[in-house]
Amino acid sequence: MGKLKGVFAALPTVFDHNGRPDPEALDPLVDFLIDSGVDGLCVGGATGEYPACSIRERALIFQRVAEHTRDRVSLIFGVGAGNAAQVTYLANIALECGGIAVLLPPPFYFRYDPNDIVEFTRDLASSSPLPVLIYHIPQFTNSFDLRDALHLIETVPNIAGIKDSSGMSENIPLLADAKAKMSMAYFSGDDSLLFDALRHGADGAISGVASACPELLVEIEKIRCSGSGDYPEWVQKLLNEFITHIDPFPAPWGIKLAMEARGFRLGPLSWKGSRRMDSHIDAFREWFSTWFSVCLEACFSHNE
Repeated sequence: MGKLKGVFAALPTVFDHNGRPDPEALDPLVDFLIDSGVDGLCVGGATGEYPACSIRERALIFQRVAEHTRDRVSLIFGVGAGNAAQVTYLANIALECGGIAVLLPPPFYFRYDPNDIVEFTRDLASSSPLPVLIYHIPQFTNSFDLRDALHLIETVPNIAGIKDSSGMSENIPLLADAKAKMSMAYFSGDDSLLFDALRHGADGAISGVASACPELLVEIEKIRCSGSGDYPEWVQKLLNEFITHIDPFPAPWGIKLAMEARGFRLGPLSWKGSRRMDSHIDAFREWFSTWFSVCLEACFSHNE
């Protein structure tokens, strides 16, 4: 539990022009994020576009990131997949790669009864070789009631906590109450609710924005660790502006466009943009240049 806190940057996946992942191309980004001060990396979550990768490709990404990281930061590995055997395979690879936990979402695409999802999660978590974080992301997967997820955390010893990416503000009081009653890790997974989550006891964030602009998220984490609970207006304003400008894009396009603007090679987006989307992309690139300069100046001046 001690390492399950702080800012974990959710890594994207670099694809080549044939749509194949290029694990080695992540090396410069991994070095940059570690040097920026993040507490860990999350590999293979939604920001990593895991449904677009084969199980073998995902294993290769896990291995490359772990090899290049060389224990410099903690690693969490996303193990969501199309069937239980694939989840188990990826969890074992995560163990071999030195992960501290696996991120387990419900199955995607095919629909299952919520009661069955609870049982799936219980069974997979009980057999996982690593502690499990429930990945609550109902907009992309099957879902079950948050109260059932919290009951699983309370009753299944190998479930260490939850990443809430639901974007549902009404979940925050429930998570805060659970956090106060039992030992659990609680990560914010929706950056638009980050400040509310941190004020209500979240241990940190597993964040796509932390890959695009780690300086800002690391600054927010410093404020959290100070115990003041008071986030300056400039911090909230910068984060909210960024989220507003990436919201029109499908996830994780906005994150990848920002990283590309910072000089990282991420390959083509998952689909060719329409004329409408191309105009949004051009406008975003122009906006990001100004925003990013202001962001860096604010973060660095605050630490002088």
